[in-house]
Amino acid sequence: MFILSLVKDKLRVDPSRFDLNYDMALENCIHSKYSNKVLPNVGFCICVHDLTEKGDPYIYPGDGASYSDVKFRLVVFRPGIGEVIRGKVLSCDHRTGIKVSLGFFTDIYVPPHLLPEGSEFDDGTNLWTWVYQDVSYEYKIGGSFTFKVSNVQFNSSYTDVETPKVVLKRGQALMDNPRHNSKSMEDTPFVVIGRTNESGLGMDEWWEQ
Repeated sequence: MFILSLVKDKLRVDPSRFDLNYDMALENCIHSKYSNKVLPNVGFCICVHDLTEKGDPYIYPGDGASYSDVKFRLVVFRPGIGEVIRGKVLSCDHRTGIKVSLGFFTDIYVPPHLLPEGSEFDDGTNLWTWVYQDVSYEYKIGGSFTFKVSNVQFNSSYTDVETPKVVLKRGQALMDNPRHNSKSMEDTPFVVIGRTNESGLGMDEWWEQ
């Protein structure tokens, strides 16, 4: 679910941060620029993991800030295809299906065609239901919900972060680290598409009975 992405960027440290340890000042700059943002074709940035290389700071004439070329690793949310994830139902819509929240990230959708066969949208309750053997099972808002990742999509026309000069590597899995993001499906740079049309997926309470 989480990866490390090695990035190279030129960072500007404002004079107001000169009283900080320089590594801490650089990390603060990275957090300000990247945390809670989407890095194009990489994923949703959570936080800085570590600094791997930093050049000497220098100052341009007429600018009191310092600049450094820095390589650093970011903790990035980028789930793998086929990965099973548990979240909570955030909302239901007849067109987009089920919207899911992980707390730190909410641009997750299970579209109608990837819901189980027999799923129906109730215009009265504005909820999706799954009808199985003449019994209706409701997708409850706020309920615990398990899905399998079907796809991840990047919108090239909308990005949160200007692409850094070099994206060098991404790889290792890490633990969760809460953040928040919320936009519509049509106006977001990064969307996770899920599916629940397999046994054991959907509302967790269905399988506890």
